[in-house]
Amino acid sequence: MPKLTLFFAFLFLVLGLLAGFYNPLILLVSLLPLLFLFLRHRKKDIAIGLSFLLLGFLLAFFLPRGQEGDIDSLFLVVERKEGYCLVQGLSGRYLLYDRNGEYTLFSLVSIQGTTEPFGFSHFEQQFDFASYLRSKGVFRILQEKETEFLFRSPLDMGVVKSYAFAYLDPDSETIASSLLFGASLYDLKDYAALTELGLVSSMALGGFHLSFLLETVHRLLGRKNRKIADVIDLVVLVPFLFLSSFRFAVRRIFLSRLLFVVNRRLPKRLESLDVLSLAAILMLVLEPYCILSASFYYSFPFLFLLRLFPEKHNGKRSFLPFFVVMTLFFVPLRLSDTYALSLVGPLLQVAAIPLCHLIFLASLFLLLVPPIGVLAKVLVSFLLRMASFCHSWSPFLVSGKLSVLFLVVFYALLVLALLLRTYNMRRLFKRTLLASVLFHSTAFLPDFLPHHEIYFVDVDQGDCTLVRNGQGNFLIDTGGSIHDDLARECLVPFLRSKKIRKLDAVLITHYDWDHYGALDSLKSLFPIERVYDAEDFLKMPDQSITIAGIEVTNLNVHGTGSDANEQSGVYHFSLKGNDILVMGDAPKDVEVKILRDNPDLHADILRLGHHGSDTSSSEAFLSAVDPDIAILSVGENNSYGHPSPETIATLRKLGIPFRRTDLEGTIAYDFDAFSTIIETWTAFFSATSETRQ
Repeated sequence: MPKLTLFFAFLFLVLGLLAGFYNPLILLVSLLPLLFLFLRHRKKDIAIGLSFLLLGFLLAFFLPRGQEGDIDSLFLVVERKEGYCLVQGLSGRYLLYDRNGEYTLFSLVSIQGTTEPFGFSHFEQQFDFASYLRSKGVFRILQEKETEFLFRSPLDMGVVKSYAFAYLDPDSETIASSLLFGASLYDLKDYAALTELGLVSSMALGGFHLSFLLETVHRLLGRKNRKIADVIDLVVLVPFLFLSSFRFAVRRIFLSRLLFVVNRRLPKRLESLDVLSLAAILMLVLEPYCILSASFYYSFPFLFLLRLFPEKHNGKRSFLPFFVVMTLFFVPLRLSDTYALSLVGPLLQVAAIPLCHLIFLASLFLLLVPPIGVLAKVLVSFLLRMASFCHSWSPFLVSGKLSVLFLVVFYALLVLALLLRTYNMRRLFKRTLLASVLFHSTAFLPDFLPHHEIYFVDVDQGDCTLVRNGQGNFLIDTGGSIHDDLARECLVPFLRSKKIRKLDAVLITHYDWDHYGALDSLKSLFPIERVYDAEDFLKMPDQSITIAGIEVTNLNVHGTGSDANEQSGVYHFSLKGNDILVMGDAPKDVEVKILRDNPDLHADILRLGHHGSDTSSSEAFLSAVDPDIAILSVGENNSYGHPSPETIATLRKLGIPFRRTDLEGTIAYDFDAFSTIIETWTAFFSATSETRQ
């Protein structure tokens, strides 16, 4: 087969799938490889490419996305996780909650029930469970009413875990479960630190540890025993398929190894690049939605990079060039998630690799000899202590959110450098590689540009507002959750994504948990110069404090009694000529007093009081303030019923457009880009809000 034919087929299949999933205009990108093939007079490859392009588009366009409403059908359990499973029927794939573990993997069950769209709670920077499910081809939740098992699979990993993990502590059990069964590491208390250091991928079941195990077996047996090594590959991988509930990484390795075994027995062997391309094509055809998964776009592009641009000395791969290329490839992807780079992270990863391999091997032996868990505990404890120590003193470089253009330019430079190396143009290779490193380092330069922005941060059921003025930044409220550390999981990553390195102040409207609950954690994690509450304003002349060049005034000078809402700060300020009013949880009687003291009060942007509850936002107050836009900070499907139908009806009656964090996530206004918000936002978001109700 002509060189790169299967690789080009893979590229065209990817473009077809992306065009079907996102936008048909993506098909235009295929003109570039088609032009290349045309200039090389490769008509056969053009025909193959167009066929795979059409195949990808049709697969993405016509795949079933689930049935709406009542359903009565047979389902196969195709994936099993803690607390839920994924079931496949003729109409599509569904999420089914199963906290008791009844639906074991590959069980066949008849279910009568109803389906409904996703409605998960969310906050800024939170793991997007809905997107994760979409990458699995799941778009609806199945609520069962009647079930009948036609076949109950005996594959219950709970029994295996109880036996194997008898000698482990909770942290060791979490890591062993991740390495063996692909379970989440989220329950580790140092999970955030491990993520920022880049160690999570080393401690989870993936191609890295399995490939190491298989390569070690191959080296021990040598080339003369290749057939025995091939058999051992399958003997090792087949149990791992079941242990991991057919995790993507294990399926990829199993399919790749199987193809390589078959390829070695063909009279005319394929190149390793073609075998990898064939494996990728088969995975995409069998499960097209996997192209949306991080497991796919983290693994296959890097594997293709190694096949296209190999670096070997005396037939063996050199570790240092491999490590440099691996670091350069994955660091931008990691920055896209964490927005900061630990200076000791890459070095710690090198030290942690052999340790994680040992923990992986020890975890394997747990399945046979559970008492070896004593050794596993020691190794895990040492790894976590080392990670915690390094994270506590490691300097972090903040990159902010990397743009798509930045990523395109960086990877183009990296590919160009590797291409030059392939053709032995060493001097140009070194210069281009240096250029890619220098270009990447520009992401860590301080942001000296002035900003005039306001962000109504999605903190689920709570309030948090970020105000940026020039180089100054402050928060109004922090949100608070009894289930999550919002400072660590939401606010700090969000501030880093904006390349903010410190806060001039945090203003607290009042001490309800959903307004200040994340404050203590935020103070321990992020530099904050001052914290002010409503009483601090009342001690100042005119009840005003100047923060980051903005004069902020607390309009609620009447807060009395024991009710926290009555005492809530009501903060008014102007940003780039736009009047902004943040109401906290101030009730209607406070609104009356504020209007009495400030009869000419107006706001271009009004953050409604008490999350749109009917205890706030009276018609008289809204009519007098006459905002150009109203902001509702509410959690999706919250138990309080916020916002109230009464408040929504009042807004509609007065013709006030509104936006909601439960529908949109974080809501942002950039006053450098828009001098006023009236012309640009009012009409559009009024129509949008009406449509979504």
